[in-house]
Amino acid sequence: MIQRRFGGLEEMRAKLGLSRRKICQLLLVDPSAWSRWTAAGGQAPPHIFRALEWYLLLSEKDPRITLSGGSWIASLFNERFDAIERRLKSLARTRWLLLTFVLGVFGGAGVVLILR
Repeated sequence: MIQRRFGGLEEMRAKLGLSRRKICQLLLVDPSAWSRWTAAGGQAPPHIFRALEWYLLLSEKDPRITLSGGSWIASLFNERFDAIERRLKSLARTRWLLLTFVLGVFGGAGVVLILR
Protein backbone atom coordinates (compact mmCIF):
# COMPACT_ATOMS: atom_id res chain seq x y z
CA MET A 1 0.00 0.00 0.00
CA ILE A 2 2.75 2.48 0.97
CA GLN A 3 4.78 1.57 -2.13
CA ARG A 4 1.76 2.07 -4.37
CA ARG A 5 1.18 5.51 -2.91
CA PHE A 6 4.75 6.83 -2.70
CA GLY A 7 6.81 4.48 -4.88
CA GLY A 8 9.88 2.46 -4.00
CA LEU A 9 12.67 3.36 -1.63
CA GLU A 10 14.65 5.38 -4.16
CA GLU A 11 11.53 7.27 -5.26
CA MET A 12 10.73 8.14 -1.66
CA ARG A 13 14.30 9.25 -1.07
CA ALA A 14 14.16 11.44 -4.17
CA LYS A 15 10.86 13.00 -3.07
CA LEU A 16 12.46 13.91 0.23
CA GLY A 17 15.49 15.33 -1.54
CA LEU A 18 17.94 13.38 0.61
CA SER A 19 21.18 11.71 -0.35
CA ARG A 20 21.67 7.99 0.34
CA ARG A 21 23.90 8.92 3.25
CA LYS A 22 21.29 11.28 4.76
CA ILE A 23 18.40 8.83 4.35
CA CYS A 24 20.45 6.17 6.14
CA GLN A 25 21.16 8.60 8.97
CA LEU A 26 17.48 9.50 9.15
CA LEU A 27 16.45 5.84 9.33
CA LEU A 28 19.34 4.87 11.62
CA VAL A 29 20.49 2.12 9.27
CA ASP A 30 23.85 1.21 7.81
CA PRO A 31 24.33 2.30 4.18
CA SER A 32 24.99 -1.34 3.23
CA ALA A 33 21.42 -2.16 4.30
CA TRP A 34 20.08 0.56 2.00
CA SER A 35 22.17 -0.85 -0.87
CA ARG A 36 20.84 -4.34 -0.17
CA TRP A 37 17.22 -3.15 -0.06
CA THR A 38 17.47 -1.15 -3.28
CA ALA A 39 19.31 -3.86 -5.23
CA ALA A 40 17.36 -6.12 -7.58
CA GLY A 41 15.26 -8.50 -5.51
CA GLY A 42 15.95 -6.62 -2.28
CA GLN A 43 13.16 -5.77 0.13
CA ALA A 44 13.22 -3.39 3.08
CA PRO A 45 11.50 -4.30 6.36
CA PRO A 46 7.96 -2.92 6.79
CA HIS A 47 9.01 -0.48 9.54
CA ILE A 48 11.33 1.28 7.06
CA PHE A 49 8.41 1.92 4.71
CA ARG A 50 6.31 3.12 7.66
CA ALA A 51 9.03 5.54 8.76
CA LEU A 52 9.42 6.90 5.22
CA GLU A 53 5.65 7.21 4.86
CA TRP A 54 5.49 9.21 8.10
CA TYR A 55 8.35 11.43 6.97
CA LEU A 56 6.74 12.04 3.56
CA LEU A 57 3.38 12.87 5.12
CA LEU A 58 5.10 15.21 7.53
CA SER A 59 6.93 16.90 4.65
CA GLU A 60 3.55 17.57 3.01
CA LYS A 61 2.45 19.39 6.18
CA ASP A 62 5.68 21.37 6.57
CA PRO A 63 7.84 21.67 3.43
CA ARG A 64 10.82 22.89 5.51
CA ILE A 65 11.38 19.24 6.40
CA THR A 66 12.90 18.52 3.01
CA LEU A 67 15.21 21.53 3.10
CA SER A 68 18.86 20.76 3.79
CA GLY A 69 18.26 17.19 4.81
CA GLY A 70 16.19 17.88 7.90
CA SER A 71 17.64 21.13 9.19
CA TRP A 72 14.02 22.05 9.84
CA ILE A 73 14.39 20.61 13.33
CA ALA A 74 17.14 23.12 14.03
CA SER A 75 15.10 25.94 12.52
CA LEU A 76 12.06 25.04 14.63
CA PHE A 77 14.24 24.89 17.72
CA ASN A 78 15.82 28.25 16.87
CA GLU A 79 12.42 29.87 16.30
CA ARG A 80 11.13 28.66 19.65
CA PHE A 81 14.37 29.49 21.42
CA ASP A 82 14.26 33.04 20.01
CA ALA A 83 10.64 33.43 21.16
CA ILE A 84 11.57 32.29 24.67
CA GLU A 85 14.57 34.61 24.71
CA ARG A 86 12.38 37.58 23.67
CA ARG A 87 9.90 36.72 26.41
CA LEU A 88 12.64 36.52 29.04
CA LYS A 89 14.02 39.90 27.98
CA SER A 90 10.52 41.32 28.20
CA LEU A 91 10.08 39.89 31.69
CA ALA A 92 13.45 41.27 32.79
CA ARG A 93 12.45 44.71 31.50
CA THR A 94 9.10 44.46 33.28
CA ARG A 95 10.82 43.50 36.50
CA TRP A 96 13.22 46.44 36.16
CA LEU A 97 10.31 48.85 35.55
CA LEU A 98 8.51 47.45 38.58
CA LEU A 99 11.64 47.81 40.69
CA THR A 100 12.11 51.45 39.70
CA PHE A 101 8.43 52.13 40.40
CA VAL A 102 8.60 50.53 43.85
CA LEU A 103 11.80 52.41 44.65
CA GLY A 104 10.14 55.64 43.65
CA VAL A 105 7.02 55.00 45.70
CA PHE A 106 8.24 53.09 48.74
CA GLY A 107 11.94 53.81 48.85
CA GLY A 108 14.43 51.12 49.88
CA ALA A 109 11.86 49.02 51.78
CA GLY A 110 10.20 48.00 48.51
CA VAL A 111 13.43 46.51 47.14
CA VAL A 112 13.34 43.75 49.74
CA LEU A 113 9.86 42.72 48.58
CA ILE A 114 10.76 42.54 44.90
CA LEU A 115 14.11 40.80 45.24
CA ARG A 116 12.64 37.98 47.31
